[in-house]
Amino acid sequence: MLVILPAALTLAGCSAKEAGPSGAVGDVTASVSVTAGPTPPSQAAPFPEAPLVDRKCGWQKTVGIVAHAGTPKIVAATLSGDVDGIRRQLAAGAGPDAFDRHLATTALSAAAQARCEAIVRLLLDAGADPEMIAPRGWSPLLAAVNTGDVTVVRMLLDSGADPSRDGGQSVETPLHEAVGVGRMEILRLLIPYAKNIDSGRNPANNPLVSNDIGAGSALEFAATLEGREQHISLLLAAGATASLTALYRAVDLGSTELVTMLLDAGAPLSTSPKEKRTMVEVARAGGHAGVVQILEERSRSR
Repeated sequence: MLVILPAALTLAGCSAKEAGPSGAVGDVTASVSVTAGPTPPSQAAPFPEAPLVDRKCGWQKTVGIVAHAGTPKIVAATLSGDVDGIRRQLAAGAGPDAFDRHLATTALSAAAQARCEAIVRLLLDAGADPEMIAPRGWSPLLAAVNTGDVTVVRMLLDSGADPSRDGGQSVETPLHEAVGVGRMEILRLLIPYAKNIDSGRNPANNPLVSNDIGAGSALEFAATLEGREQHISLLLAAGATASLTALYRAVDLGSTELVTMLLDAGAPLSTSPKEKRTMVEVARAGGHAGVVQILEERSRSR
């Protein structure tokens, strides 16, 4: 699953949108080091239609990352929950897609991860790309799924974010993340927006993810986890493929419910060319007598 962003990274490469030397897109960088925190009301112009600070933001408390001297001002304002500061930056011509290479985050991803609903809305209304990812960062939707903020997830989906698209450095799609952290409500939200329900993770982006586990679809990933039968049922109902890989993983897991579910959905009962053992041999080796019985009965009936 997602891991906390490191406070300092030496990053290379560039995102889909070209950035200037500072990592900002149409923005200027902060000239001094910024300590994130609420903007005192006495220092900010009043905007009665929104709070001066988005009190729901949890970035400082949960992540502990602060802006630095090179942080684009709009990103710095996002890190501190400064709604008015963002408005001023946008009014001055700052681009809503600014990002910080050092912190590996766009303003929108930072707001999504910190559950800053007011700021997410403000940035999207200003034209922020809901799928833009900073170099070695996360997509806004992946961050929102990880934190479990349903409101932010809805905002991003309604703005065009695709939950079946690679979510960034973690190599997971938002669908994988919803399955991995067990968020059924969010998975239900994501599925209708997924352009490719069988989209696989890309282990080539991260050598720590094995080809066997990392390259699978969200359903194949779910088949490796305990207690994901309901998640898999949702994915199957949405048209996800009951693949041979998923069935092998369910057999190895020893879930009779999941094995039955996949077989009923048309999973092939054959031997994978990648495996040295048949599914029955895998089940026997794991001591899964119930799974062995199901496989043998199904083999005789086919």
